[in-house]
Amino acid sequence: MGQNIMKEFKCNSIADLRNISASKLVNTKYTNNSMTVDGYALPKMPYEIYEEGQNNEEALLNGCNSLEADAFVIPEFLMSGQAQTNKSNILKRMTRYVDEKHAKQALEYYNIKTDNDAFLAYNDFLSTWWFIYPHHCWNRYLAGTGKTDIYRYYFDKENHYYQGYHSGEMVYAYGNVRGDTKTYRFNESDYELSDIMLSYWSNFAKTGNPNGEGLPVWNKWSESENKVQLLGATVEPISDKHKALYDIFDDYCSSLE
Repeated sequence: MGQNIMKEFKCNSIADLRNISASKLVNTKYTNNSMTVDGYALPKMPYEIYEEGQNNEEALLNGCNSLEADAFVIPEFLMSGQAQTNKSNILKRMTRYVDEKHAKQALEYYNIKTDNDAFLAYNDFLSTWWFIYPHHCWNRYLAGTGKTDIYRYYFDKENHYYQGYHSGEMVYAYGNVRGDTKTYRFNESDYELSDIMLSYWSNFAKTGNPNGEGLPVWNKWSESENKVQLLGATVEPISDKHKALYDIFDDYCSSLE
């Protein structure tokens, strides 16, 4: 991609490309949204930076939502005319991402009995593969440096609009729930959760620690305990329910090396 863009702008080197104005570069005919190890802004692959303890974080607050993949998966099948995921097609769909051996292991994890079980399992499988498992790896790399405090959440608040879909926690974390003009979307429990999350995020930005007076205690994450802070109808530490899937994905990724 980089070579194609250099040809487009008639550049012979990276130095030539850096001399092209930003206003021209953004009008490239190529769509490039991938990170590039350029030896300048990104000297190494991110995981290598974490493994070597060269990352910049002094503390990390991160997490995922319960329905991360739904907003991507459901429209895909609705617009393509394909059947939604069911018991007869879920294995084949899982093998788009992992091999059949590990897809079957994931199916055992979900214990599917009905088509609706399969529909929910596939969405959760992709939520984990696309979003939750990468966060787990990120936390694991960072914990391996032994120098950074990690606070990890799992958001699953039910409401009448955003739910736990991808980015659904943002309106809570940034205090926008109380300002929403559509009163049917939220109730008092949503306002209370938003107040807690806004305090967590503000405290973390100030001190590197989300905890504060009057807030439910948020413990640091460790791989050995593997507990996350539930942000939902209750706010409390819970065991990470996706641990078995992480092991399956770890084994699959190891088989590719």
